[in-house]
Amino acid sequence: MLHCNGDLFHIRCAAHVLNFIIKNCLEVIDGVINDIRESVKYIKGSTSTKEKFEEVIVVMGIDCGSRPTLNVPTHWNTTCDMLESALHLEKLFMS
Repeated sequence: MLHCNGDLFHIRCAAHVLNFIIKNCLEVIDGVINDIRESVKYIKGSTSTKEKFEEVIVVMGIDCGSRPTLNVPTHWNTTCDMLESALHLEKLFMS
């Protein structure tokens, strides 16, 4: 399916194109990403907030293996990790 039987296909170019595609897709949900990022920053902001967060998880009976991680905005893979970790806690964030 590649032009010239793939002779002009370079891994670095493909990675660059993939990076652009993902960044453009993430721009569509930029508002949601910012809201989750700010929520994670708030949770991790102080020890008392972290403790209260853990208490609420237990009270709500949420079973998740990991806690939300903060992303690095310039690395889209960390944004995906942040969204995935926050997805398990959707009920908590919505309340």
